[in-house]
Amino acid sequence: MKYIYFLLLILCSSEFKAQTLGRLHIGTSHAQGQNGNISLTYSMGEPIIGTHQGSSIILTKGFQQPDPSSSSFPVEWLSLSVVQKEKDALLQWTTAWEENSAHYEVERSLDGRTFDSLALVAAAGNSQSVLHYQFLDPDITKLGVEILYYRLKQLDFDGRHQYSQVLQLPITRSNDLWLSVFPNPTWNQVHISYQIPNGTESSLELADIHGKILKRIPIQQSVGTQIFQVKELARGAYLIRLSGIQGQLSRRLIVR
Repeated sequence: MKYIYFLLLILCSSEFKAQTLGRLHIGTSHAQGQNGNISLTYSMGEPIIGTHQGSSIILTKGFQQPDPSSSSFPVEWLSLSVVQKEKDALLQWTTAWEENSAHYEVERSLDGRTFDSLALVAAAGNSQSVLHYQFLDPDITKLGVEILYYRLKQLDFDGRHQYSQVLQLPITRSNDLWLSVFPNPTWNQVHISYQIPNGTESSLELADIHGKILKRIPIQQSVGTQIFQVKELARGAYLIRLSGIQGQLSRRLIVR
């Protein structure tokens, strides 16, 4: 455990006065200290220099944690939207100006909680003009969910970042057969999402690699999800089949 004393130079009116802060506890990335009415939270960096403004101390050097009321993000957002274009998702956003903006990271979630990075889109750096961006996420109808969630992570050249609001995109599918198996491989259960034309009957089947049916359930809902328990199965390859008067779709399933 390390302790250190910092000297804070405070500008009062037209003269400098030196004031020694109390003992500060230095952690791995930040620390806090307090002496009288002075309290600091900072990151390790350069020597600390500050000035008095009224009753507040404004830190001007050596701090990587600026006062939120006196700092602004390097981008002003005008719009952010996502729409489905046939089997794809089109994400579009507009900025009014950008300062020191490095790039945008497009993130997507299947459940609204855990987000994965899809791509990096280069930003303008510095601009005082309205700029338009877009990103196309292909084949979203094959992901096996009914709603997708998108957000942007904007990063500047100094390492700061901010997140946009989270957008929801309900997925619509064409009037065709559709089948998705997730997770795959699996060891205990598998989620089977499907779509069949309205007013028709089909069935979901679990078969071994030789075609022997191990489980079969009828389905009548045009869109839905079924869960098959597979933890009693031997390790190996199996088939999930969607069968009906429109034809048959199959997906290979691996049980570990």
